[in-house]
Amino acid sequence: MIPFALRETGGIDANHHWQVYLPVVVISFALMVPAIIYGERKARLKPVFVAAVGLMLVAQLLFARLDRPLLGHVASLVLYFAAFNILEASLPSIISKIAPAGAKGTAIGVYNTSQSLGIFAGGVAGGWLSSRYGASAVFVFGAVLIGLWLPWPPACAARRRSRP
Repeated sequence: MIPFALRETGGIDANHHWQVYLPVVVISFALMVPAIIYGERKARLKPVFVAAVGLMLVAQLLFARLDRPLLGHVASLVLYFAAFNILEASLPSIISKIAPAGAKGTAIGVYNTSQSLGIFAGGVAGGWLSSRYGASAVFVFGAVLIGLWLPWPPACAARRRSRP
């Protein structure tokens, strides 16, 4: 959806999209590195992870407004890729830390398979939503899914602490 928005509202030809994506990825990477370092050094990876999911929610809601100027798209992309990069870097780390020693390879394999299936399902659902309800519906749907997931980690942690 973003490439279409860059072309339609930003007036940027597809051959020049790299001029948007390259700075966005560099800036988002620069934002991701301190967050991951903080999470790992201070043993606060879970709050960093949950904050990245929240940032992803904000980005999805901003993307839903595809009619705004180019600068709005760029800001949304920076937020999205910062959150994405944090999640992409921290998920395998979290999985390898919580998986039992003899099952780490299996856990990472399940993670990778789930990730691939999620990409496929997201592509199918996004294509259907876009063709049926328009581009904004794709991002609203993503925001709804994130909004449904977001309360779970703190609730799960509270349940684990309250067990005798």
